[in-house]
Amino acid sequence: MKTYHYKESGLDNIYLVNGFKITKTKSGDEHIFIHDIHGLHKAIGMILISKRGFLSGKEIKFIRSMLDLSQTSLAKILGCSYQTVLLWEKEKGIISKTADH
Repeated sequence: MKTYHYKESGLDNIYLVNGFKITKTKSGDEHIFIHDIHGLHKAIGMILISKRGFLSGKEIKFIRSMLDLSQTSLAKILGCSYQTVLLWEKEKGIISKTADH
C-alpha cells in the first residue's frame, strides 16, 4: 500500500494511506488529488484538539488557518497579543495552559 506524506498541511507527521490519488504529467511532475480535503482537515483538527500535552507552533498555525483566523483575530479570542501568537507559531514562545486549553 502506498502512503503519502502530506507535507502541505504544514505538519510533520501526517501520512495518508487512502483517500488520495497521485498522477504524473508527461514532464514527470507529480500532482496529488485528495478526495475529501475538508474532511481530512477536520479530522486532523479534531485529533489536534483532543491530544494530550501542549500544541506545537505548527499545530497552532494549522488550527488557526483552518478556522480562517488571522494571528490578530486568534489573539483577541485568547486575550493575548498577536506577537504572542506569532511567537507560539515560530516555537519561540511557550503557550500558557489556559491558551492551550
